[in-house]
Amino acid sequence: MPMGTRHRLTGRLMQEPRGLVLELEGGGVYALDVGRSAHKLLGHRVTVDGERSGFDRLDVTRIGLADDR
Repeated sequence: MPMGTRHRLTGRLMQEPRGLVLELEGGGVYALDVGRSAHKLLGHRVTVDGERSGFDRLDVTRIGLADDR
């Protein structure tokens, strides 16, 4: 994924020493630049919209519970 590209990813929101991360179901982890309100979603399966800002980092524009249909 090139930097500056927009992405929608789904995975589990977790806390690591470097901050909040999204653990993808197929493997892989993305560090998230996201507001404090996201902490209420810790441990849940979420969908994140954002822009890639580093090798493994997303600037989040939207985060919410994943649709488990």
